[in-house]
This record gives sequence, C-alpha cells and structure tokens, in this order.
Amino acid sequence: MQRTEAQIGVAARALMGFAFDDARGGGMMPLAIGFVGRTFGTDSSASKQAIARLLEPSRMADHAADDMHWLAQEVGRISKFDPEFAVSIYEAIFRHVIDEGRPTRLGNSQILPLTSNSRQDFKMAQWSLKEAYPDFFKRNPKVATRAAIAVAQAYRDTSHTLREPSDRQSIKVGDVEAGLINDLSYIWAASHRAKYSDDAREIIDAFVDGVLALDEPDALEVIAIVISSSDVAWLWARLFMIGARRGGEVAKALWPWASQMPFLRSTDTLKDAIDLIAAGYADRSEPEKATFEDAVMGQAYPTADIPEKRELQFKRRVFGAIGLAKLATPDARRIVEAAELEQQAEPNERLYEEVEAYDIEAPEFHHLRSAGVDTKALQNVPVLDAIRMVDTKSVAGQSAAASIDVVALLVAQLVGSPPVVDDLVRSYGWETAARALESATHEFAAVKALNSGQTAALEALVAQFPIKSDGEGGASEVTRESLAGLVLNLARVDSAVATRFADMISGFARDEGVFVRNAVASRLHYLWDSNRDLAWKLADYFASNEVNTHVLINVGSFGSRVMGADLDGAQTLVLGLVARVDGFAEPARSEVLDQFGSIVFRLWTRHGQQEAREVLDHWLASRDAYKGALGGGAFSIRWGLTLAYESEDPGQISASKRCLALAYEIIDRTATGLGTYIAAEPATRTPDMDENASSDAMLLDKMASQFLFAVGPTEIREGGEPRTLLSAQSRQAFVSDNARMFMRVGDAGTPKTIYYLLQLMEFLAPSNPALVFDIVAHAVTGGGRAHSFQMESLGAARFVKLVGGMIADHRVIFEEQQRRLKLVDILELFVEVGWPDARRLLYRLPEALR
Repeated sequence: MQRTEAQIGVAARALMGFAFDDARGGGMMPLAIGFVGRTFGTDSSASKQAIARLLEPSRMADHAADDMHWLAQEVGRISKFDPEFAVSIYEAIFRHVIDEGRPTRLGNSQILPLTSNSRQDFKMAQWSLKEAYPDFFKRNPKVATRAAIAVAQAYRDTSHTLREPSDRQSIKVGDVEAGLINDLSYIWAASHRAKYSDDAREIIDAFVDGVLALDEPDALEVIAIVISSSDVAWLWARLFMIGARRGGEVAKALWPWASQMPFLRSTDTLKDAIDLIAAGYADRSEPEKATFEDAVMGQAYPTADIPEKRELQFKRRVFGAIGLAKLATPDARRIVEAAELEQQAEPNERLYEEVEAYDIEAPEFHHLRSAGVDTKALQNVPVLDAIRMVDTKSVAGQSAAASIDVVALLVAQLVGSPPVVDDLVRSYGWETAARALESATHEFAAVKALNSGQTAALEALVAQFPIKSDGEGGASEVTRESLAGLVLNLARVDSAVATRFADMISGFARDEGVFVRNAVASRLHYLWDSNRDLAWKLADYFASNEVNTHVLINVGSFGSRVMGADLDGAQTLVLGLVARVDGFAEPARSEVLDQFGSIVFRLWTRHGQQEAREVLDHWLASRDAYKGALGGGAFSIRWGLTLAYESEDPGQISASKRCLALAYEIIDRTATGLGTYIAAEPATRTPDMDENASSDAMLLDKMASQFLFAVGPTEIREGGEPRTLLSAQSRQAFVSDNARMFMRVGDAGTPKTIYYLLQLMEFLAPSNPALVFDIVAHAVTGGGRAHSFQMESLGAARFVKLVGGMIADHRVIFEEQQRRLKLVDILELFVEVGWPDARRLLYRLPEALR
C-alpha cells in the first residue's frame, strides 16, 4: 500500500512537471496541484520542491490567480508534513497583489456560464488559508504563529501602506530587544472579531483566540516568538489585549513591554497597553509604580497644537484607567483628583470605533458647518429653525394640504430674512422648501384632493421662489429640479394651472441643469390631459436640441406612452430621435438606441407602421452596429409569439404574425452570420469576425429564448399550467407552423440557446412527437455539435430526459429507421464524452424500443 501511494506521488509530481514545462499541460495544473497536495507526505522534500515553483515571482506574476486557489486548498495537508513550508505559502499568498481584475470563467459551461475575475479568484486563495488557519494553530501553535506574523506584515505592507512610512522604534526590556512600527491599525484593525473583516484580519483574530485558549507555558512561548520577530503595531496591540484578558503569568510577561513609553505614545497600541497596565497594576511593587508614574509625568508633546493640553490628556487617560487608589505618587494622584473635580476625566476608549454604515447618521446641518457656516449665529437661527420644522413634518408624513402651512413659514423666513443670513443657509432653505412641496404633491391623488384655495396657496408659494440659476440670490439646481417637479405635479390635474405655469415649465426645459431638464422630460406625460400642445412642443424641443442621454430616453418614453392615443405623432417623435441620435458619438449613441429598440419594434409589430419597418430593415442589415437595439426589441415581442394561436381578434392575429415573421428574420440572419463564421478556417478568423460572431450568437439567443419565456419556463419545468398555448390544438399548430424557425435555431445555436430550445420542445413533444424529435436531433447535431453541446452535463441530462420521455410515451416514432439511427448517433456523441445518463440510456435502448 505504501509503495502504491509513493508511486502515485511520483506520478502526481510528474504531472505537475508536465503542466509546468509542456505547452499542452497548462490546463492540467489545477489537477496536478491537488494530486501533489494529497500525496505530499509520500515524499515531502520532492513535493515541496515541485510546489515551490508555483511560488516563484515569475510564476506568481502570471499565474497567481490560477494556481493559488488550488494550492491554498491543500495547505492543511501540507502543514501536517512541512509546517515551515506552509508558512512560506501563507506569506507568498498574502504578500502578492493583483491590481488588474481580468475576467475569468468558473467552469466551462456555456449553458450556465459563471464569471469571476482574477482578483476575486486570488482572494479565494486567501479565504482558503483563513479557513485552514485555526486547525494549523491547534496542531502547531509556534509555527502557526510565524504564519500569523507573516500575514500581518504582508497585510500592513500591501493593503495599508503609509504615504510617509513610520520609523522603526527599537525597544529593549532586559536583554530582549523588540521593534515597533506605527501603522494606523487603530483605524483599519480597531476591533477584535469585527464584522465583515477581510481574510488577513480573520487570521489574526484566529491567532488571538488560539493564544487565549493555550496552556500558560505554550502561550508564553508563542508570545515570546511575536516579541522577538514582529514590529507590527497591530500584533503588539493584540498581545496586550491577550495579556489583559488572560492575566496571570502572561500578563506579567507583557507588563514590562506595555509600560514602555513608545507603546503608550502610539495611537495603535495605547488603548490595549493601558488596559494591561491597569489590570496588573496592583501586582507591581511601589518602586516600579513610582518609576512608571514619573515616566508618564515626564512625557511631552512639543509638536501638538496645544502641547500642555495634549500632555494633560495623556496623563489623565493613563492614571485615570489605573485608578486613584492604586497610584503611588502624589503627582499622579493630583492629576486624577483634579480631573474628577473638574469632570474632565479621559476614559481609555478606542480612538476609532468600527460601526455599520447604516448606523452612521450625519449630525444636523453637518454639511453647512463643514462649509464654514456658523449654525448658531443669531441671523441664521430663525431660518434653520424653520428648515428643521419642515424636515420634522416631512418625516411625519404630512399631507400636501398640511405641508403648505409649514413650508409657508419657511418661505416667509427666507423672503423676509435680512441680507446677513448666510448664502448657504438661504440656499439650503429654498432647497428644503421646494423638495418638501414636490414630495407632498408627487402622488396624483394628493394633488387631486387639494381644493381651489390650497392650489392657489401653492401657486403663491411657487411665485416667491427664486428661479434663475445665475446672479446673487439665484436658485440652486436642487431647488430648480424640485420646483420643476412641483409645477408639473400641479399642472397634470388642471388645464388652467398648466396654462399659468406654461412659461415656467418651458424655461425649466431649457435650463442649464441637466437634472432640471430631466425633471421636465420624465413628466411630459403629466401634460397629456391638461395641455397637450405644450407637451408636444416640449417633446419636439428636446428631440431637436437635447444632448443628454437620460433626458432623451425619457422623451422617447413619452412617445411610447402616448403611442396608443397619437400614433403618428409618437412615430414622428421616436423615429426623428432615432435618426438624430444615430449620429451621436459612442457611448451616448448606444445608450439611447438600446433603449429605443423596443419602441421601434412596437411601432412595427403592434401597429404595422411601415416607416418603423424600414428602420428595422436598416438595423438588421447592419446588425453589429445595432445589436443593443435589436436585443432590446427581441425581448419586447415575446407577447406576440403565441398570440395568433389563442386570439380570434384579426388585429391581434396580424400583430402576432408580424412578431413571428420578424423573429424568424432575426434568427435567420444571425444563424447565417454564425454559419459563415463556423465554416471559416480558424486561422483566417479576424478579431472583427470574432466580435461579429459573438454579437450574432447573443442576438440569436435572445430572440430564440423568447419562445420558451413566452410559454413560461418555471411553470412548465414544475409541471404547472403554462402561461399560453393552453390547448393541445394550439401547441400542435404552433410547433408545426414554426418548425422552420426552430430548425434554423438548431443550425447555429450555441449550447445555451439549444438548452432553452430543448426545454421548449419537451413541453411541445406530446403535440407532435415526431417533429419535435427531428427538431431536437437537428439542433444537437447541428449547432450543438459545432459549439460542443455534447460537453455540457446539463445538456446531456436535458436530452436524455426528453428522449426518455419520448421512448416511454411515443415509442412508435422510432420505428422509422432513420430516426432510430439518429437517436443512437446522438447518444453516442454524449457517451464519448462520458456522461453516465446517456450511457445508461444507450445500453437500455434495444430493450426500450423492443
């Protein structure tokens, strides 16, 4: 048995050598790493030599993201036979940095493609080491301590590099010399076992927990290793924490270090050093106490802003933590007594606390104070009080009517306030008032509920707002954006109000602030019933002059909304926008056109607009330039793919047929493009050809998959009622009429596309089993074979399930010799790859078809 294991080890190392040295072996490296790790103990020296090549700088530079994840999974086994080498692995992985996050794939499936990036892959290696560390420490705490030191130093040097590196301070206690480098870890490693720590911090957390659990002699040995080997302030702080928690001999061993002034003056170690000193102070002799207290009293901070204040804070913090009763010298006691008398004690708290982001609430008017505003100045207080009242009422959820009164008080303060009110306070007041009124009138029902007097009061308030964006006293963009929303909220209910605000709304449509213009564009439909002429004028203005993509997308959305009421106007607007935007530079061009695809498709498929059809013809002829628009359009016609088989309405049937015809055209053109690419010799394929083929494959998939999604993949997968094609007759007609379309999908579809097609065919199989099988066979041997569908485990399982059901329920279709041979041919295709489901079905086939 041992000889066999040794031979396996030799083979594993040989495989790794092949993976290193042969161009064909690169893909075998993950397997080789696993095999060498599992057989490490058969020859630890040779295995170490093989794995060490993975850690060479040149190899790490090119392959760390690929190799280290697999190696980290083996570190638990490696540490059993060569713990020192495990330390080297920890150090190499935590010291290496990947800056570029190139895309990578998790597995090779095209049906369920999972992607990652090289940085994430490499982080998984660090995660694996973190998971292995507690067991490593339990087995060999002294060596694992060196791994923790290596991780801490690497983490400090790579993730928390200081702009101006701190000098290393040398500290000596007795005959032992140690070092300290301040690293700001009081910020980035403030707490032990903090939530959401990264992997390096969790390794140090595991180290601390491990030391706390050790017997005292072992704990003392581990602590001695850290003292002699590490200058990381983070680790020193954790040692002092351990000493304070454990007490006993560990605390006594660490007390002389904690009481050294460099540790007490360091913001990184101060808190934990004082905790340890205070916890063991009663055990110190009076001379030791006096010496320590005199040293503290002698500390000076000449570079502090106020040196005397900083020195006093330091003394109060140290002596206050120890406690008045334990202090030995009069000077130290006087410091504590005075602090207690003046209620100026300095608690020994962490200088930085890690809190959840959602627990942080900015202090009131923080942004004003940060900008230098005196929020307590007498001239600012009345306005700020009024702002506070509006904010309080808004939080309380006041109605639109109730908001008028409280906002009116703020507006009165703003209008009547003296010029000495800070400009930022005044601007914030107008922003608060406008935002509150827009929010209160946002819902249609809220505006509808206003009586004429309340509407008049709102209009009177609006009239007092500054509107211009320039000059002294001008309105901020936030104010103008909210005001634009407010007047359009009011205008949608009453045509008279819309008329009175028409000039103001038109001005906002031409505002220099994009958010203001977008507030108008996103609410153009509000004017449809109250001032339709104004809505079209604004839409036409935007279509001719606007350049911001978000505004233009909202204008197009307006056209889509009103298409049912004014088809010609909507088409003129949308197609005019399409023609104009087509001349934009990228990425603005694609950002808008991709959103307009579904609108143009709708103009043709639902409404039969020939001008829209001409645009689609242009898009299809230049697919690569319009792939986003075509893809968006493909999603949008799902509704019509089955409608002709369920509706008796002539208009709906015509629309459905236009959807099906357009779907076939998209599928046919993309399949032709893919077929040309597949037929080309690989050596002749250019990067442009690769990109175009990829675009065709994605568009083909988007269009073909809509047939499955129209029926309802979840419903049919779970055996439930489909969303459409409810009758057997409709399914039979559907599969017969569209067989040419499904065959075309099978000509060139990628594995994901074929997989969706097989799910659809499984649902349709009972309606016409012979035709369904022929479609499936064509897809698997056509596009499926070209794109290696047979390599997909999900694909093999889906095919076997479908065909198994057909054999059980529709055996008669396989009486035809050609169909039977085709079935065997496909099963052999899957069996050659090694899929067990296909092998079992092939072996049972003679009996099943008997």
